[in-house]
Amino acid sequence: MIRHGETDWNVERRAQGWNDQPMNERGRQQAVLAGAYVRQKFKPMQVWTSDLKRCSETADAMGLTYRASKTLREVRFGDWEGRLWADIFKESPELASRWVAGDPDFSAPGGERISDLVARAGQFISEANLLSGDGDVAIVSHGGTMRALIVALLDLPVDATVKFYAANCSVSVIAAVSGTVRLESLNETAHLDGVGLAPVNTTPGMTAHQRPER
Repeated sequence: MIRHGETDWNVERRAQGWNDQPMNERGRQQAVLAGAYVRQKFKPMQVWTSDLKRCSETADAMGLTYRASKTLREVRFGDWEGRLWADIFKESPELASRWVAGDPDFSAPGGERISDLVARAGQFISEANLLSGDGDVAIVSHGGTMRALIVALLDLPVDATVKFYAANCSVSVIAAVSGTVRLESLNETAHLDGVGLAPVNTTPGMTAHQRPER
């Protein structure tokens, strides 16, 4: 699983959700490096991506042929989309803190619950037959959706989404072997180091210098 490359809204720390933001130039460079890493380490038989630009453009820059799915979109933030996280936390601290805490019943005004996002991830796993086919599958998606996919694949409680974090153009690997599903790696970013493209922390509710909690 590969998170999309950086967007201007990531840098500005705005809630994106279903808003169709494109990658910025730094994100496109990240995606090229992520693509080289994925092609070197894996042999994807299938490639899936969210249909939002920041993901499909990431897959394009990675040089991968893919199928797009609306089911892989980020959690919908409704009225919060486009707003600065700092303003959201200032005006609605209790509700925003529920998002950061991974409360399954959280939803932004006019948005989608975390539990619905995890259910949507489970729907994608079933529809794409992820656990029944052979060979590697690459999925280009969003931070929240990747956490939901991990929880659904590992059959963890919905509130476990808070325990994972994926930076822009990071790679995370889940293996399904003989009926056992396991997390092999999380948030790999070494392919972005050393060239000034290491991802910045975009976790809502935290300052840029703080280490991501998820």
